[in-house]
Amino acid sequence: MKVDEKIIDHQEKYIHIRWGDIGRFFALLGSISLAIANFFLLHSIGNTYKVWELLAAEDPQNAYQSFSQLIIIYPLITEYILIGLCFISLIGLIKGGVNKLDNDDIEPLVYLLIFGIGTVLISGLITGIINGLVEGILCGLIGGLIVQMLLGISFIIHLITE
Repeated sequence: MKVDEKIIDHQEKYIHIRWGDIGRFFALLGSISLAIANFFLLHSIGNTYKVWELLAAEDPQNAYQSFSQLIIIYPLITEYILIGLCFISLIGLIKGGVNKLDNDDIEPLVYLLIFGIGTVLISGLITGIINGLVEGILCGLIGGLIVQMLLGISFIIHLITE
């Protein structure tokens, strides 16, 4: 009985880290480092294939375009999956292991990942289309009308003064 009391006293005084916790912590660090490495890969591919120049161009029709720029899709999807893996590893670390997660705990994660992909893709697509239409209308229609009006007035003034 005395040995059991010493073990309990020792466990209360000192912090004990189990090997499973260390493994889960390194899994979290590994997934974070993979996400960071993939981000740098994404940045490098964007620079190599001039994707950032295309996205930042004021006139995308005159910017360099190629189907090879679609290679950026693979690191983007991988980055999203790695970030999801980081969150699952973090939840596994907090809960004491992924195997201790119930089906009720995993299903919302999967639904949130799918909902996140769908929401981001749809909202980004709609926002891009709306911004493109509004910018096109404002720059093209209003700018064209003002420029044409000014050119017409200057032409009329030029005809009158001659």
